[in-house]
Order: sequence, then C-alpha cells, then structure tokens
Amino acid sequence: MKRKKIWISVIASMLIGTVSVAASSGIELHEFFNEKGEKVIYPWESIENPDLNYDGPQDQVYVGQIIQTEDGPEKVIAVDEQGSYVTEVLEQ
Repeated sequence: MKRKKIWISVIASMLIGTVSVAASSGIELHEFFNEKGEKVIYPWESIENPDLNYDGPQDQVYVGQIIQTEDGPEKVIAVDEQGSYVTEVLEQ
C-alpha cells in the first residue's frame, strides 16, 4: 500500500511538472479527434505567437489526408472541432 502511494505521488509530481513547464512556454494541451473518432490530446502552441502561420486549409482537411507544406508532404493525424489539425511529416 505504501509503494502504491509513493508511485501515485511520483506520477502526480511528474504530471504537474510537465503541465507547469508547458504553461510557462505558451504551449497548452488541446483536444483533437483521431481517425477512429477517439479524443486525443496534443500540445498546442498559443495562437498569440507571431512566428506561427495559421494560413491554410484548416476547414478543409480530414484525418488521413496528405497535404503539401513548406517542409514537404505531411499526413493529417488529428482534427479538432474548429478545423485545426495535427500532422506528422512523411519520409520522402
């Protein structure tokens, strides 16, 4: 029982540390939906960052779609209700 409490404390401390670092860096956790319709959480950088470019077909993408970006082809792996999406870079 004592070990279980220690493990819970360690895991909680790690989670709190991760969330506080993400919050201080302008990154938040955001809910998306994957190809199975399951809710998934990905880190999402705050839109106030002027270096980010949000132009593009956000309202036209779907999970599994291959899009061409400046970095090359990327596969959409998750989409949220507002049309924002998460991609993974494909090997060329």
